[in-house]
Amino acid sequence: MKKIVFLVILLFPVFLFAQENNDTLSPARVFVIYTNEVLNSYPDISLKLMQEKIIESFNLVNDALEKSTISNILNPPIQKFEIARLFYNNNNSGQYQNYNYFLEIYGPDFKTSISYTNSGECGQSDGMIPFTERGLVTIEYNCLPQTLAHEYGHVMGCKEHSGSLFYYNNETWGSLMTYTFPRASIYSGPGIYYPDKDASPKSEVYDNNSNHNNAEIILTNRSQIRSLYQTPTNIILLYDGYDEEIINSYEIADLLAKSKISTSPNFKYICEANSKVKFRAGSEIRIRPGFWAKLGSEFHAFINDGQIRNGKSKGFSRSFVKSKEDVIQKSHRNNYVNNCDLKFYPNPASEYIEIKPYIGLHYSEVSEVSIYNSFGELILSEVLHLGDVGHLKRIDISHLPIGVYYIKTGIQTKMFVKL
Repeated sequence: MKKIVFLVILLFPVFLFAQENNDTLSPARVFVIYTNEVLNSYPDISLKLMQEKIIESFNLVNDALEKSTISNILNPPIQKFEIARLFYNNNNSGQYQNYNYFLEIYGPDFKTSISYTNSGECGQSDGMIPFTERGLVTIEYNCLPQTLAHEYGHVMGCKEHSGSLFYYNNETWGSLMTYTFPRASIYSGPGIYYPDKDASPKSEVYDNNSNHNNAEIILTNRSQIRSLYQTPTNIILLYDGYDEEIINSYEIADLLAKSKISTSPNFKYICEANSKVKFRAGSEIRIRPGFWAKLGSEFHAFINDGQIRNGKSKGFSRSFVKSKEDVIQKSHRNNYVNNCDLKFYPNPASEYIEIKPYIGLHYSEVSEVSIYNSFGELILSEVLHLGDVGHLKRIDISHLPIGVYYIKTGIQTKMFVKL
């Protein structure tokens, strides 16, 4: 592939970041510099045609940002480009000269980040600035519009290993960038390859024909996530115990069992049969109407902050799925037991089930026991003193219809059959 590189400089005014999510942001002011490297790579293309190609790549990125549902709910929203100046620099080394030039114009109060190209097939960002800070940023990218989108994602706080704004045909953008605080990370689109295999979490190749393996959500930095939309079926909150990968609170609503982000929001379920879905938060999970889990799927939403506050458990706010209800919340309990092995019998059962107390716990330690049906509806919820050794905790299930149910306490969920 021939090498063609443009240098892009973005200016972010301070006032943009104080606006609300539903406000219309002013476009980011973009200065585009193209160099001799462009002309050497494409000697038969006129300067006018080259400028048209640059403008086209910016228009494609703006079009994708405008059409994406996720951009309308992020705060601050994804920002569009506006080409403030497009000009030619006859020095291949002009990147740093132009950096100093703009620094002189706009003053030393601008944060700076230099981007460069390391091969003919991609761009690379050398350093990032938080989107919430004022900054002068440069991007160098090749002729592919997805490279521009990818590097722009870095400017907005994207991790390299977590995907990109990937343009995979003339009409559809298949995936959205992964944004750090305060953004949700979304993989979306079949057959998208995320190349950094050495990163954590691992990148994956998604199947063109499967709706079960084409999406992941990573929520980082204990951020406040308001809503997540237009997401395919298999949704996994990845974490490995590190504090920065545990969030405090997020809300789930209208997640879709479709592969493309352009799909209309007409579906009322996300968790397909035989799929596994996990959500973990530090204090609260809110399940909004329209959230469904199909029979045969495994849905698990649980509260666990990793005991990051001096090794002590904190009070938790609970909420789990119940069809057609906004939020089910329990009050904070300082002695809440959230990491115990759940043991109960008989299974199958017809009249009652008995939960075995947790040996070694103090009597005052309690746990909330919840039972859900196969549709994810909360059937009953009780608070039990599971540290009271010697006394089985009996729960009456005689009134429940015959079927499969899930019993949950702390972060443990197990299935039982009602006869």
